[in-house]
Formats: sequence, structure tokens, C-alpha cells
Amino acid sequence: DKALDVNDRVYHFLREQGAVGVQSLAVIMAGPYVQQKNLARWNKFWLDKPDVMRQLAGAGQQAGFTAEAFAPFADWLAKPPSMLIGEELIAGVLQPILASTVKKVVTDGDPYYLVATLVEDTDVNRPVLAALSSMDKAIRVVSPAMWRQGVEEQLRQDVIFMGGVALLWVGGLILVFFRSIRRALAVLAPVLAALAGIALVSLARGGDLNPTQVIMVVMVIGLSVDYGVFMAYSRIPEHENNYVIQAVCICAISTLSGFGLLSLAAHPVLQSLGITVLAGILFSWPTALFVTPALMVSDHRQRICT
Repeated sequence: DKALDVNDRVYHFLREQGAVGVQSLAVIMAGPYVQQKNLARWNKFWLDKPDVMRQLAGAGQQAGFTAEAFAPFADWLAKPPSMLIGEELIAGVLQPILASTVKKVVTDGDPYYLVATLVEDTDVNRPVLAALSSMDKAIRVVSPAMWRQGVEEQLRQDVIFMGGVALLWVGGLILVFFRSIRRALAVLAPVLAALAGIALVSLARGGDLNPTQVIMVVMVIGLSVDYGVFMAYSRIPEHENNYVIQAVCICAISTLSGFGLLSLAAHPVLQSLGITVLAGILFSWPTALFVTPALMVSDHRQRICT
């Protein structure tokens, strides 16, 4: 009975808020609270209209019915009305229909019931469902879209915070080892290019990054930092090494070959993962080959001049 009362509140709230596509047992199986209100209105209707049966019998005779045609209805109406009991209704002829929306659960020996109301998970209904979830602690909203939105929001917050911490830590290490802001920018140039490339591709595709893509962005940032460190370190006069270019190219090509193939996958998640890595590496690789050495040379010349 308590579950049916809560289900009634859910149904009427959804109707009042303009939710569409609502399927609820409240239409055919109301809880005790609603039944009592309906029963009170029923009794008041017949008390306010005591001559209805006499008028009905007279109208029936004029239409060709016998004088006793409505006697069974009058006898039924004279009996005191009773309320429907939920458990009796579930065990009755409606049991096959109700089996998918009413479930009895036993926890630690105490039984309770769960009553499901089905609602279309659309953009129109989503704000209503969000408000419904905070209306009563006995109401639980199960929405794949809202769950995904909550996970993505939590992931976005974690990535922003941890990404900021990682950026400060990596930037600090780079400044300690390279001892120059210009050289630090040279090292981080591939990272900035990778982020710009991923943002442009995401904007062109008309969608935000999903959680899987965000994880791949973190991986691309790590690879881009490595490219920048290798290229920058190889351009320091006392550590100059032309073989680093070949090494960085091989690393970039192997990454593109592995993850780039995923951009051709039929599954949308795998495809978006491959496109993210492809965009990041295609932007960071040329930047590491050309921009990072140019900034390092400019820094070296500036040091010679000073």
C-alpha cells in the first residue's frame, strides 16, 4: 500500500510537470490514499443525487426496458463499497500484466514492494525526472542518460583537477631540468598542438568528448610531452643528437598505426577513440619535429647574444 501511494505521487507529479510517454499502474491500481479520496467522492455523488435511480428507472421504461432492468445495479450500489487490496489484485487476473512492474523483495526477512513507472528517457522528460529524484527518498529514478551525464560530469571535474595538478607538476619538472621558460614552452608545444587538434576535430564532429575519449586525451598528452622532451633535449648543444628525430617518427607512426586503425571501426566508441588519438598525434608530431627545435634554436641564440 505504501508503494502504491508513492507510485500515485510519482504519476500525478509527472502529469502535472508535463512529462510525456508515462506508463503507470496508478491508472488502474491506485493506492489507499487515492482510493479513499475516490470513495469519498463516490459517496458524495450518490448522497447529492438521491433520485438518480428513480429517474434512471423511468428513463429505462421510456426506452423499452422493464421496470426491474436496473434492479441488479441498484442492489450492487446499495452494498457498502470496499477498497482494493494491492496484494489481492496482484494475485488476481492482472498478475501477468503486473509481474513486470511490481516486484516483491525480501531483505533480512522483511518484505517490501517495488513499483515501476515507465517514462521515456528524452530531453523533455529529463528535467522532470531530475526534480522527481529529489522529491522523496522513497523514489529512485533509473535513467541511463542521467547516469551517463552524472558520470561524465564527475569525470570532467576529476580530469580538470588532476590535469591541472599534473600540468603544474610536469611544468615544474621541465623548468627545473631545462632552466628556461622558452625551452619549457618548446617542450610543451606538442601538447598544446595536440589539445588544439583534438578540440578542432571534436568541434567539427559536433559533439563533446565522451569518458573514453577523455582517457585517450590524457594518453595523447603523455606521448606529446615525451616527443617534446626528446626533441628539445636533442637540440641542446652538449646533448645534440640527430637520431632522436627518427626515434620520435617511429614512435608516432607506430601509435598512429595502432590507434589510427580504430578510426575505421564500425563501433562508434572505438571509432571516436581512434579519431581522438589520430587528431592529437597528427598535430603534436609535426609540432615536435619543427616548432620545438625552432624554439630551442631561438633560445640558444638568445643565450649566446646575452
